[in-house]
Amino acid sequence: MSRIAVCLIVVLAGAACGKDPEADKPPPVTVDGPISGFPKLAKKIEGAQAAARLLSTRLLAKMQETVSEGGPLIAIDVCRDVAPRIAREVGDETGFRIGRTSHRLRNPENRPPAWAADVVKKIARGDPEAGREPRVFVRTDGVEGITLPITMQKMCVTCHGTEEQIPAKVRELLAEHYPEDRAREFRPGDLRGLVWVEWRGKKKR
Repeated sequence: MSRIAVCLIVVLAGAACGKDPEADKPPPVTVDGPISGFPKLAKKIEGAQAAARLLSTRLLAKMQETVSEGGPLIAIDVCRDVAPRIAREVGDETGFRIGRTSHRLRNPENRPPAWAADVVKKIARGDPEAGREPRVFVRTDGVEGITLPITMQKMCVTCHGTEEQIPAKVRELLAEHYPEDRAREFRPGDLRGLVWVEWRGKKKR
């Protein structure tokens, strides 16, 4: 068999096996910085911030309503079931992908998107500046996003505070739903996590 024929068989075999043509491309490069460093993205950033405010406003209102009517035990259900639904609704309304994450997660489904993973790691390592100011991320594959800080509020100590502040029944329910829970021992004013907002920009060549 000729060398050309052998090469053709190898190429066809690779195609038949469904080899991903993107597999050999280098991973996307991320550039990040403060909002002021991305003036060309001003409109997108403004829209992303508005979406984040909408998510926070709706979630806080729902949490306050739930706690006043049913107490902190019901509030756990809001974080687990209602918060993701509100995030999807806000995303549908605004055209952004949006969610919440943290360096000390309660729900493993709230892991950060790939482009925000490094800033979450910096927060976990104790970087005093990481995550405390809005930050923009631009990847060469066209993914763009922004992170904004979530500051621990006084009303949240019942579920996220010290062991002494979290009632026994709340601790029991958290242990049942989140056996790997790390979202405790926060104090009012602490950086508790991030809101992330993502959109699709142009690929950078």
